[in-house]
Amino acid sequence: TLTHDGHGHAESIHYEDDLTGPVSAITSNGGVSKVLIILGVQVFMDASVTYVDSDYGLTFDNIAVGDVIEVSGYADDTNGWINATYIEKQGLFTNFSDNIEVKGTIIGVTDSSVSISLGNSASISVTVNYNSATEFEHIPGGQLTNGMFVEAKGHLPSLDGNILAREIEIETDDHHSDD
Repeated sequence: TLTHDGHGHAESIHYEDDLTGPVSAITSNGGVSKVLIILGVQVFMDASVTYVDSDYGLTFDNIAVGDVIEVSGYADDTNGWINATYIEKQGLFTNFSDNIEVKGTIIGVTDSSVSISLGNSASISVTVNYNSATEFEHIPGGQLTNGMFVEAKGHLPSLDGNILAREIEIETDDHHSDD
């Protein structure tokens, strides 16, 4: 709702996550901003812009390597990172953590992996491996092709490895899926 002086009040906010994975490195800029590396993707956080969900005790200052973080934001292809607008802690990383996700457009396909871009170029992308156990949901003919907007869910064998997909599903549009 909007008040007479132009200020607003939201009853709820809907967002879609872009990726969920463990933090493997952190670069801090004097408490004003940070760059996290999650699934090989640079995630830029601005202390005055990024909302940090504190349900699990997470704050801008105590994000640590090994935290599994869900990120919502927008791609900055010029800088090659995701500008985080919302982050939420999902837990701590252990080998084969099973709550790993990425959403984006397929920009490369092989017999055992796909490259998924989170932006408009390959500068912000994640490699996802798949095998005969991977389920393909709503994928026409079971064939992954460049240009498909998908969500891949799976596990991560090691902190700096590639996702092994449990499921890859086509999303109906870029930002409003049924999750």
